[in-house]
Amino acid sequence: YKRLAAEAKAKRLSLELKQLMQEKTNLDGQVQKLNDVNEALESKVRELEHAEEHAKAHTETKAELEAARKAKSNLEVKCRALELASKRKSTLLTEAKEEKTRLDVEVQKLSDIVEALRSAVETTEQ
Repeated sequence: YKRLAAEAKAKRLSLELKQLMQEKTNLDGQVQKLNDVNEALESKVRELEHAEEHAKAHTETKAELEAARKAKSNLEVKCRALELASKRKSTLLTEAKEEKTRLDVEVQKLSDIVEALRSAVETTEQ
């Protein structure tokens, strides 16, 4: 019974591990997308800063620059939050892998005990 329970738990943890790995992959993809957008925004900020130097009196350019800076700042906050979430998923993934390894060892021990008991029963029956 313990072996079956341990095997079931190992299977469940294996599924959870796969889910965590998929979530981490998704988060990594989101972080990459946000980094790409961030790079585009940084480029836009540089463009607008250059335009600002050539047209200091042009208030529309200043407003665009400020909007781009705010968007960049907001994006940096979102990127940081996603990076933290990704690190947390990595930690959970590591913990799940360690638990699965521990359970695999436990299942093997229980299997060895079951085999030893079977062998003892066969020897006793003979």
